[in-house]
Amino acid sequence: MQMVPTLTAYGSHAWCVRFAERADEAAFRRGRSLAAALARSLESLGSSGLREIIPAPTTLLLDFHREAQPLDQATLQQLVEQAIAQPATSEPERCVEIPVHYGGPDLERVARQSGLSPEAVIERHHQGRYRVLCLGFAPGFPYLGGLDASLATPRLATPRPRVPAGSVAIGGDHTGIYSIPSPGGWNIIGQTSTALFDPHTADLEKMFGLRAGDRVRFVPVNGPPDSVRRRAFTKVSRRGPDDDRPGESNRLSGGRARFANPGTGSRDEPSGHRSARLPALRRANERDDGSGHRRLGQSPAG
Repeated sequence: MQMVPTLTAYGSHAWCVRFAERADEAAFRRGRSLAAALARSLESLGSSGLREIIPAPTTLLLDFHREAQPLDQATLQQLVEQAIAQPATSEPERCVEIPVHYGGPDLERVARQSGLSPEAVIERHHQGRYRVLCLGFAPGFPYLGGLDASLATPRLATPRPRVPAGSVAIGGDHTGIYSIPSPGGWNIIGQTSTALFDPHTADLEKMFGLRAGDRVRFVPVNGPPDSVRRRAFTKVSRRGPDDDRPGESNRLSGGRARFANPGTGSRDEPSGHRSARLPALRRANERDDGSGHRRLGQSPAG
């Protein structure tokens, strides 16, 4: 049973809408649809003063201009309830293939936790079809939903002071990729040379290799991690949100291949709302332009 959305005041000009208890695929879809519906409803009021909608895995932050007359809680609650009742919207999806050299300091730990062999852990991990629920913790770090439940492993009791960029890891019931060298307590099971964050570009559209809503597939590769020079391969899918047919993530849509730097990424964090600020309607109605397939650059991160 879906929870009834709740409102919490965040200062005098912002409201936090909690619409789910657990960060998963269902919550992601619910949040995207709710954000789009709320943006349309608030825009229709004309004088709502909405500045932006900032999504996180289980919440939305509604940020209003300080000079605007704030909406009262009863009015907002009614708008939220009307928005949550609207049918879910479908969007084109990007599917990004990330080459991974499996084997890491915590692969055996994950195997023991799951009762599987290391080879079975690798098999189950790379067969997963993941969703970028949000980016956070570090610039470009993707929180990926869709991890096989048997692979869920608690974080390390003592985080490492430095985890290399490109480390593929499991933390609780999520998997992710360290985008820059940083401290971290997730269980490292592999390494990729795919760059997820480019601090040297001033173009926010090219700074992040992944963005909320992307599908991710891990592709095992042989050889030491530094020898992996394959590019992450991005495709645009025309499937709707309920189409999870196996193998569809590998199907290429029509279009012309082109090379590009890492694409747009949001900066939403699961335990807060410090994020890159984008206009409300753009964030809520984010779409891929559908111009074709793209390969993401491989320059080293960090």
